Amino acid sequence: MSKPEFVYVSYIRTTPELLYRALTERAFMERYWGLVVESDWEVGSAITWERNGLRHSDPRQVVLEADPPRRLSYTWHAITPEWNPSLSEERRRLAAAEPLSHVTFELEAHGELVKLTVLHDHFEPDSIVAQMVTKGWPIVISSLKTLLETGETQPATP
Repeated sequence: MSKPEFVYVSYIRTTPELLYRALTERAFMERYWGLVVESDWEVGSAITWERNGLRHSDPRQVVLEADPPRRLSYTWHAITPEWNPSLSEERRRLAAAEPLSHVTFELEAHGELVKLTVLHDHFEPDSIVAQMVTKGWPIVISSLKTLLETGETQPATP
């Protein structure tokens, strides 16, 4: 059985440089994502997640690739009760036992647009985390696109 992966492509009216900044800078992330992924964005550097005053670090959460403004990749965050309160205790336990996945952002200029490809992979078959990200990434990228193209943020989703 092959391992699942999630691929999402969007075209955003912006520049690769601005889009890369939006993927790595607090001021942007807070507006379109409602959370912050902090790092110095050097390969091998640690990543800290922050949302609503809660911070989460894990030594396995690191930058895998950083090639501004073309490519960014890092390990996806560990599953914790504070960050995933809607999961049942059993699903949270199973998700937390999964190996960390990888998310990669590829940016490619297309005239006045930038093709953004989000590849989220390194999931085990029947991964709970894979199921979660397939619902989350389209919302996050739609919000990112809206912010960069209009300066506005989307309403929070229920």
